[in-house]
Amino acid sequence: MMDDEVRAHLETLQRSHLRRLHELEKQAAAFGLSTPPQITTEIEDIRSAIADIDRQLAQAGRRRVAPHTRAPMLTVRPRSWWLWPMLSAVAILLVLIVVPRMREGTGTIAPTSIPITAQTSGAIPAQGLTTTLPAATTGDTLRLIQTLPNSDGIDSVALSPDGKMLAVGFYSEGKVMLWDVSGGRLLRTLTAGTGVGALAFSQDSQTLATGLSNTTVKLWNVSDGKRLRTLEGLSSTVYSVAFSPNGQTVAAGSFNEVKLWRVSDSMLLQNLEGHTSHVYSVAFSSDGQMLASGSSDSTVKLWSVSDGKLLQNLEGNNFNSVAFSPDGRTLAAGGSGTVYLWRVSDGAPLHELTGHSPPVGSVAFSGDGQTLVSGSNDIEVRRWQVSDGKRLYTAEADGTNVKFLQFAADGRTLATVYKDNTVKLWDVP
Repeated sequence: MMDDEVRAHLETLQRSHLRRLHELEKQAAAFGLSTPPQITTEIEDIRSAIADIDRQLAQAGRRRVAPHTRAPMLTVRPRSWWLWPMLSAVAILLVLIVVPRMREGTGTIAPTSIPITAQTSGAIPAQGLTTTLPAATTGDTLRLIQTLPNSDGIDSVALSPDGKMLAVGFYSEGKVMLWDVSGGRLLRTLTAGTGVGALAFSQDSQTLATGLSNTTVKLWNVSDGKRLRTLEGLSSTVYSVAFSPNGQTVAAGSFNEVKLWRVSDSMLLQNLEGHTSHVYSVAFSSDGQMLASGSSDSTVKLWSVSDGKLLQNLEGNNFNSVAFSPDGRTLAAGGSGTVYLWRVSDGAPLHELTGHSPPVGSVAFSGDGQTLVSGSNDIEVRRWQVSDGKRLYTAEADGTNVKFLQFAADGRTLATVYKDNTVKLWDVP
């Protein structure tokens, strides 16, 4: 048996590898096709080292424990960094010359943006936030619904489909706090006993699934906080979890694998293999017949739920979020600064929606499927027209202190978690 000192050393080493891996993946995304070979080689070496540690911990009878939160993004200085100061100076000079002439010719300058201050509601005082929207989209703004008290170590959040509850998961403390959205009241605390890496509500908002660091998924009755059952079979920390629309099946993503269980008796239904890195998002189609899984291996895989067959292998860049349109015909996924749209029937690419600062942490379709909302960790929220990929509006805010964010299933509510572990809830236009 592996002693505690060796196990602790391996887990610490693994966390260090994961942080470095995220930094390298960020650098690779910035370079694009011109990524230096040494970065690519180091990424492959680190992935191999992580997999080796996984195997050692698994053989010792204890699975890998790795933090769910992504490592801080590394700012990459372009090779031609010295050009930017020069270009900035030229731009300032042009403004000084051109703007006075515009004033002489027109008398005024039309505003290019409209500052909009978020409104607050609820029992707990909320901090103010100002967003800036293009002038052509007057009236589109994020409205602050609620600010919850900060609690150390938040690593996951989920909004219930009925919009009434927010679940907040803590990795280090192994617990989940359930909050009333409208009143900002703590409803109850669930004790998972180990790190909480992922959360998901059932469609009827009555059951909560928690993906845990001990390789299991636990199901809870929301109304009384009782644990219903435990789903087993994964080999490492659970990074993503989702219920089927009818609530009868649960899917969970881990390192290299996705599994599906029957809720009624905890029976393992499918073991979906093919990913080569962390599966950060899983989502069922509205009819429950398909499952999409998005991974940091830069692929989204589309599976048949009934037999586990791989239907499509879609490529992009370091996927953090996936979502089906309500009619099941379109699949969206958020990668490193880009949102991808594919036609589900044949995997044909429809649109690549660019402009976000990476990473794109969450995507969601509107109830009618006509628009898509996407959010990046600088709290830049964009709404897109699905038919042609046209950007309808952008709502921006100061997001320098944001850890991650999550939309509700219909994209109408946004939860943001800040580095001080404050949680804010927003109404999305």
